[in-house]
Amino acid sequence: MKKFILIYCLLGVCWTAFTQDGVNFGVKVGGNATSHAGTGLLNDPNNNLYAYHFGIFGQLPLTSDVLLSPEILYTKKGFKRRGITFQSPYIDFSLLAKINLGDSKAYCVVGPYASYQLEREFSYITSQKTYDFGGNLGIGLKIQQHLRMEAIFQTSANVWTAPRPMGEGYRLTQVTLSALYLIR
Repeated sequence: MKKFILIYCLLGVCWTAFTQDGVNFGVKVGGNATSHAGTGLLNDPNNNLYAYHFGIFGQLPLTSDVLLSPEILYTKKGFKRRGITFQSPYIDFSLLAKINLGDSKAYCVVGPYASYQLEREFSYITSQKTYDFGGNLGIGLKIQQHLRMEAIFQTSANVWTAPRPMGEGYRLTQVTLSALYLIR
């Protein structure tokens, strides 16, 4: 119950901030591939988990070429290992800077994120925490006035351990492809 109250309060604060003059807001949906890069999992696409994400975002112009964009997303993350799927839902909070790349319609995306794990699956297997934080780096493209596409690589600063034979040193990584629609 505490989780839902916290999420509801954060959504209320974000909604109030997004409705101010000069600030745009919209919805973001897309797909993602996540894995725990580490011992025995590195460079093995069969261990990726393909899932989805959706949520809301805002855009506050700082200069003519730089936007500050907070996001709140519901995201499924996890990985596959030896026929077992480890998957959990997260709430991701990102604070992204979007920097225009010259006169083109392309822009760079960079910034930190923090995640909260809503459900723990297989919590006895790893030292995985219910929270996570790290960085985002990506590129975006303005398709139309209200439509954007973004590809973002996200990596965790947390390192988790697991008992043998799975190994140690897992770091959550994610690649997302998203469609963004500006409502205002």
